[in-house]
Amino acid sequence: MPKIHIALVGKQTTPVCQVIEHVKPNQLILLPSQDSHQYAEAVRTQFDAQIDCDIYDLSVDDISAIRTVAVTIAEAIPQNYEVSLDLTSGVKPWALIFVEVFKEKLPQSDIYYVSLQTSKLINMSKSEVVGEVDFDYNMQFRLLGHNFSDYTLFTEYTPKDDVALGALKGLYKKNSKRFTELMMKFVDYVKLGNLSNADDINFEDKKGKVSWNARTQSMMIGLMDNQNVRFSSPHAWHLATNTGWFEYYVAKILAQIFPPDQIFMNCHFKGSDNKDLNEVDIIVNTGKKLLFVECKTQIKDSNDVDKFASVVRNYGALSSKALFVTYWEMYPNGREKCKNSGITTYFMSSNKDIEHVEKLSNLLNQIINKSNL
Repeated sequence: MPKIHIALVGKQTTPVCQVIEHVKPNQLILLPSQDSHQYAEAVRTQFDAQIDCDIYDLSVDDISAIRTVAVTIAEAIPQNYEVSLDLTSGVKPWALIFVEVFKEKLPQSDIYYVSLQTSKLINMSKSEVVGEVDFDYNMQFRLLGHNFSDYTLFTEYTPKDDVALGALKGLYKKNSKRFTELMMKFVDYVKLGNLSNADDINFEDKKGKVSWNARTQSMMIGLMDNQNVRFSSPHAWHLATNTGWFEYYVAKILAQIFPPDQIFMNCHFKGSDNKDLNEVDIIVNTGKKLLFVECKTQIKDSNDVDKFASVVRNYGALSSKALFVTYWEMYPNGREKCKNSGITTYFMSSNKDIEHVEKLSNLLNQIINKSNL
């Protein structure tokens, strides 16, 4: 029997696609407004080769015109068709009108809605929960027009990286200010001297000294008045520079909460010229939605919050969540700006790792199951 599926379309395109994948129709009708037409086109692109698809733009607030479209569509569908209607996206007045028309003219219709809070698919016609929709993070990125392929999987890190993390965390705890300043000066020295491809790099000033050997992926760091620390690992450079060690530390905690192979680190989003546009420290596929994580030992510039919030909006869609993790407790103005931007905050300087796992697990469970709307 032919199946036709009608979906109201707004900015929330991922659940629209999730319902389509559940229904598996032969024919698809997408109903956006003129302003959201681009989102309907993005949905059509996902299924263009599989399903015949038509798009009709609806008025946002002309009730009479919306009802005319609803009646026209309903009367054109044969009574022997399997019919489904998705109300998850789009504008609320549309949903009210289409439900009224379809109940009258196509009473066999299955009317669906996806809970953005729980990811449950609800058949409103039968007053039952069908199940949880499958979440495909790659599909979400494609719908937003982004290619997500430049990242490092958490599972690529090795026991040697764990040793490096322990050494770097120890240096930070001994003298966070001196260690941070030394590594910032080392990175500047490498950039100014165009030494990023050099086999051996040696740097020393009054803060301490750093040596790097690219062939063996080994590094020596010595703070003045402290013993030198040596380590060698596949990700030694990233861990030692730009607080990569803190990102990995946070990722190790997250890997005890979420599947380790669903944790993506050092994520780069590129433009059409293949140059980096934005970077996200960690992205986690929670199985229901994406969690974007920014890691900094401390926020000194509140613009960091604005930048992170913008990245989450642009690359994560409305349903994604944001977490800003600092080593030290965030300053009040930073916390306030995060709160106003819908970003959850957490700091790591207190408590043991096992306590972080429990606290973060409880915190993330709350925010992941909470709708952004």
